[in-house]
Amino acid sequence: MTELEKLNAQRERNGMLPLIEMPKSAEEEKLAKEKADKEEAEKKEKEATAKKKADEEAEAARIEAEKSKNQSSEIDDAKVLEYLQKNKGLKIDSFDALKPKPTDEDLKREQEQREADKLSWGLKNGKFKKQDFENYIADSKDPKNLIYNSFAAKVKKSNPEISSDEIKEQFKERFGLDKDPESWQYQQGQEELNLMSTQLLNKQYGSILNLDSDYSAYEKGIHQQQSTQAKIIANAPAYKRDVENVFSGLTTYKTTIDKEEFEVPIPADFVERAKAYFLHDNTAADQIQKGWTKENIEEVAKNMLLIENRDFFSQEIAKQYHKNKAKGTHGLIPPLGRRQEQEITDEKLKKAAERHGAVVPAATN
Repeated sequence: MTELEKLNAQRERNGMLPLIEMPKSAEEEKLAKEKADKEEAEKKEKEATAKKKADEEAEAARIEAEKSKNQSSEIDDAKVLEYLQKNKGLKIDSFDALKPKPTDEDLKREQEQREADKLSWGLKNGKFKKQDFENYIADSKDPKNLIYNSFAAKVKKSNPEISSDEIKEQFKERFGLDKDPESWQYQQGQEELNLMSTQLLNKQYGSILNLDSDYSAYEKGIHQQQSTQAKIIANAPAYKRDVENVFSGLTTYKTTIDKEEFEVPIPADFVERAKAYFLHDNTAADQIQKGWTKENIEEVAKNMLLIENRDFFSQEIAKQYHKNKAKGTHGLIPPLGRRQEQEITDEKLKKAAERHGAVVPAATN
């Protein structure tokens, strides 16, 4: 009896499923681990030395760039880059080039951190349970054993009296494992085993296998949010400046009726209220993302002005219109009757207000 058969006989007595091959000895695993640790230590030392040198060079370049940039409050990034290229021989086209390049160790550490974050995200969002993941790790290391366990369970169910050795022989025969490795039966069996192992893993651990694509979609959304936020922060000062300039110029509302120009002061409370709307975080973020223009802000602000204050402007212009007409006819200003005011509003101001997007209410007796 071979060592593997002895081990499987003992496992059967303990109620455990048999193994296909002998596990590695503790001594072999220890030697392999010591060798891997030594190689990893040497690799880390080389990478640390290279990273230190690269960081020192990058920091020197960054300090030089900062000095150059601070020489004048008017100097911009393009001029700093031009200075570094001409005077320091640095062939760079952006400040990102001055950032230290990640070493293999950095990339490995980032990958390990991403894997940990991905696993944590999957658990927190109910993609799978911790035990499911542990089972997946164990099964994915030996997918053929996963097939054997499934095969053995089915055989045991149909024939409870069958022995483990008999199950093993049936398994070998089913997949050509008892044939010459160069034979077509053996090769065919390997293809079937690989296909079945993939299918079994997908069936049992689909949520875990899809985790990477799900997490990538989540990361993409986060990166888009960060990119949008960075754009908003970078453009916020210019946007605020344009809003302030627009509203500092909104002092009067002007319109023309019968070739006669009328001008009405804009209420200060409207200006402050409308400006506050444009400077609100949500409005500012939306405008910056859309790519605002000063002209667009001014157009929208004037429309808001006309809609919110149309009654006020109509009344004020009606008064001015009546006043001017009365002066031109009699040289005096008679009292303004209700009917006269309504007629002027209906006949003269309706079309003028509508041209600007406002609707003047119909006259009432």
